[in-house]
Amino acid sequence: MPELTQAYEFLRDLRRSAQIFIGIANEEHAETQALIQRTKNRLKRLTKAAKRKWINDELEKAMPDDIWAFTRWPKGICQYPSPPISPGQGLPAAVSHEDKCNALCSALFQPPPPIHAEPTDLVQDHPDDLTWEPVSYAEVRRAIFAPNQHKAPQPN
Repeated sequence: MPELTQAYEFLRDLRRSAQIFIGIANEEHAETQALIQRTKNRLKRLTKAAKRKWINDELEKAMPDDIWAFTRWPKGICQYPSPPISPGQGLPAAVSHEDKCNALCSALFQPPPPIHAEPTDLVQDHPDDLTWEPVSYAEVRRAIFAPNQHKAPQPN
């Protein structure tokens, strides 16, 4: 790893010096640009080797049951278990998927509270009801098409 860090710092310093040279001479220095490219390539090779070494170390440390999890690495599949959910006071924590689903459903979808009022009579006229007047087709058409189409409707 120190070699990787040194290569990165060397590349950073080269880029800074190239910027300073451009600021002074208003042109790129060809040899510095070639050295930057070689250093970038070397840094890529070192990174690839470090990754390979790390993966090999992880595979050597892995138990036989863990081997199948490594096949998901290149696919980017991550499965992080959610923490246990408390379904309520005095109840054990929900750990399995089904228990967690049941705990969430019981907490989020509770039955509605009971209605203590008498049902409203919708058949009989109520004293506060508005009187109904028949509306003709022409009145509906005029109400829809008469206002300016570029303005929002206004209350009457």
